[in-house]
Amino acid sequence: MNDRQFHEKQWPMHPNSRATNLMLEIGRLVEDTYFGLSRPGLVVKFGMEGAREYLERREIYLRAQELRRLEKKGMIIKEKIADWYWTSFSQAGFDEYITQLSLRAEELQNGQICVVSFDVPEAHRKLRNQVRYLLRRLGFEQVHRSVWSCRKNIGGYVEKLFSSRFKSDDWFKIFITSKI
Repeated sequence: MNDRQFHEKQWPMHPNSRATNLMLEIGRLVEDTYFGLSRPGLVVKFGMEGAREYLERREIYLRAQELRRLEKKGMIIKEKIADWYWTSFSQAGFDEYITQLSLRAEELQNGQICVVSFDVPEAHRKLRNQVRYLLRRLGFEQVHRSVWSCRKNIGGYVEKLFSSRFKSDDWFKIFITSKI
């Protein structure tokens, strides 16, 4: 490490110094340039600040539209309690939430796998088919008829999903293990 690097490491920039203010101004100019180049039509039509406001209003509108769509599909429940609106998941919405979390989960390390084993009685054949469908959707591969494995760290999500959707926890076992 040379003297300059040591000095800069020892003495960081002061919050309101000329150098810090100049760095912040350069950063804003770079952001403005990138924004202007990425949305030239909006910038010409509304100006730089007007284009940003337009995009913020549009995002708010699109989020409200998606919220109405989720409510119409039965994924969320919106209630008014006193002067406040409360939003919560329906059962289908919670299932989809857990599914989306598990699809975004990280892979397990060191050759580990997540194994789900289930033993659903023959009297509940429809439930058994639902479990297989869910496991396939979550990215599991079938090892045997009732043993499925996946390389993602989603054991906790699967446990929450199964305990909320299916009443008997005795039918399902979830493990994180290594292949031999």
